[in-house]
Amino acid sequence: MTIRKISEGALFAAVYVVATICIAPIAYGAIQFRISDCMLFFCIGKKQNIAGFAVGGAIANLMSPLGIIDVFMGFTANFILGILANVIVSKWLIVIIASVFAGLFIGIELSVFYATPYIYTAGTVAAGTLCSMVVGVTIYKIFGKNKALRKSFSDIRNR
Repeated sequence: MTIRKISEGALFAAVYVVATICIAPIAYGAIQFRISDCMLFFCIGKKQNIAGFAVGGAIANLMSPLGIIDVFMGFTANFILGILANVIVSKWLIVIIASVFAGLFIGIELSVFYATPYIYTAGTVAAGTLCSMVVGVTIYKIFGKNKALRKSFSDIRNR
């Protein structure tokens, strides 16, 4: 991997962290909405962004009330989702898979630590992720149609 790709991945992680921490009150907890999760679409065709997405999730979760367990869970969830987004063809399938996966995976953690019913935390996380992913599809389409932005993100494919 080149220095440029490592730098792009690091920048991607930094943007994820800032976007999450800026909305901290709603980014953590049993009910959460992370607009930064919409960055998942920019893992399509850019493998360095997969690492940035995962590391960004881990670093952002350092601020989480759940501490180190949330760092591990956030890294793992974002890494798996980044890989899936890189191989899945349909943007809307990414939306569905990300929402369901985040709800099921993060829902377990939140259910245990917040002593809330699993179905509740899985549902709230899935709903928050779904909202973020819908915003992400819109942003991704805007980037894909804009010539200057498309050049900056040269690996964006029309999927």
